[in-house]
Amino acid sequence: MQTNNLKRRIFEDLTSKAFADYCKKNIYPALNEIKAKVKEASSFFKRCLFVAIVSLSVFGISLVSTFIPDTSFKGTLGTILHLLKAFFPLIFLVFPAVSVISFWLAAVGGFARNMYIKTSILEKVFSYWGDFKYIARPTTKEDMNNPAHAFKVLTSALHSMSVFANVAESGFWVDDCFAGKYNNMDISIAEVSASITKSKNNDITVFKGGIVRMPSFKSFKAKTVIKSRLNGKDLFSGDLKEVKLEDPNFSKIYRVFSGDQIEARYLITTSFMKRLLELRQSMKCEVSVLFENGEVFLLIHNNKNLFELPDKKNLASFKNYQGPVVDFLNILYTIEAMKLDKNIGM
Repeated sequence: MQTNNLKRRIFEDLTSKAFADYCKKNIYPALNEIKAKVKEASSFFKRCLFVAIVSLSVFGISLVSTFIPDTSFKGTLGTILHLLKAFFPLIFLVFPAVSVISFWLAAVGGFARNMYIKTSILEKVFSYWGDFKYIARPTTKEDMNNPAHAFKVLTSALHSMSVFANVAESGFWVDDCFAGKYNNMDISIAEVSASITKSKNNDITVFKGGIVRMPSFKSFKAKTVIKSRLNGKDLFSGDLKEVKLEDPNFSKIYRVFSGDQIEARYLITTSFMKRLLELRQSMKCEVSVLFENGEVFLLIHNNKNLFELPDKKNLASFKNYQGPVVDFLNILYTIEAMKLDKNIGM
């Protein structure tokens, strides 16, 4: 029932007159503008890639020419090979560097294009439901060294979650982030991948998916972790003790660990367990929960790349953005379904 209600609500939102009017005023003008700017960024990406490939090719051919005797080829080809061999020391010093720099510029151009799409379109679309901003990864040296940069602050906050206590900084990766207010509640949503290196060739992924961070309306002091027995089993629990709950259906799917048995039962009521099971069914993936430092974290175990466009060539069509919008609304309405946005008994 919850799955059908969720789909119906999203459909009604996206086909409403109010949303259509909002798009006409805020989204469609941006779509027309983005097409030209992204075309320019794509052209820069292609030029950099072309220079990188040509530089690498010249270097490769020049390297091969050093092993070919001068008498092997005559005419134009022989002259070209002779020149490549003669200038190989210069080519060896310059062309690999040019190739690396060009590949790097192409990657930066591609990143800038994707970031522009998300700030110019998705941020505007998401703002229909709340005051949301896209938090971009630092690109300048100044931002990278600035501990107060919004992306670094959020990444640090997510990495410091106790369930990632065994994850080194090198094994923790944060991708797209959106943060803002929904129903007057501060929310941040981020794509996260966390892995632990057990041996030289053995990495264990403890989490991959989306993390939703929000304040808790219920006060608590101890940490409590609700771990899925499937995808969440590798999440760290530290010295917490397992909490045995009376619901057999819930216990088949989840294990609960907490520093305070009474507090855990205060947080995880019968109605909360029911809603979490319904959420797992509606999202068609595993969901773990962490209560820590006055906040609630939903860990959505999903290999899907959130907020990515299926067709980056058709940027002027709003249909191309509906997938990320549906992903976003699934998360927002999940918070409502879990009643995590209300100051009521959970």
